[in-house]
Amino acid sequence: MPAELLSKGIPAMMLLILGAIEAMGGLYLEGKRSKDDYAIEIVSLLVLPTMIQPLIFVVTIFFMVSYFPFYENYFSEIAIWIQVLAFLVLDDMMQY
Repeated sequence: MPAELLSKGIPAMMLLILGAIEAMGGLYLEGKRSKDDYAIEIVSLLVLPTMIQPLIFVVTIFFMVSYFPFYENYFSEIAIWIQVLAFLVLDDMMQY
């Protein structure tokens, strides 16, 4: 398996694994919910982290590689602490 494909497949697989763990975690076993509520929660927990998020990840990689290949490794020269700080700030801004 090529290293490039492996490096892009590992995050997608981690999203699938973490989504499955979250879906099977049993966090919603106690409470006053009906069977329909359980079905909706299980479907939501299974679909978003195991299907939609990895699909967005893969489509974004394909789109960027196809249309913007010159941006690959664009930020690799920037110090890791600046990248982490930028991620934390930008991720926090996405919440609002």
